[in-house]
Amino acid sequence: QSVRGERCQRISGCYPYPRFNSGGNFLKPTIKHTMKSTKLASRYAKALFDLSLERGELETVNQDLALVKSVIKENRDFRGVIESPIIFPDKKNGVFKGVFDGKLSDTSFGFLSLIIKKKREPALATICDEFLALYNIHHNIKVAHVITAVPIKPELTEILKQLLEEDY
Repeated sequence: QSVRGERCQRISGCYPYPRFNSGGNFLKPTIKHTMKSTKLASRYAKALFDLSLERGELETVNQDLALVKSVIKENRDFRGVIESPIIFPDKKNGVFKGVFDGKLSDTSFGFLSLIIKKKREPALATICDEFLALYNIHHNIKVAHVITAVPIKPELTEILKQLLEEDY
């Protein structure tokens, strides 16, 4: 079955079947998040974390990046704009100003401008995740996701809290 001319949907970050460009040449499958992008995201997150800690703005920057992450997660059009290689950085900067004007600190907005200037905005969600993980480690916050078929009893909640409060 030919897929030429059809748009491929991404499943788990990869195209599920072969793609062809307009010339009919086969395009290799692409992976959305590679180890390189995770390493890149952790470096940017660490740099922002250190800067915000040095300036005493850690709480503010944490709240800002939580807001940016939620906007990226909830708004498909915004995600499309920041991941598009066709849209110029100046236009993306304008979109960021329109969406986040007055809602972010100068440090956070300067960081976002740097990310756009360096054309790293497709990794922005991963950078936010890495920053929030660094924040949690700094404040000794442990995150646990519990999935159950029945409501959790108070005794079990207390046991989970005790386990999470222990140092590994």
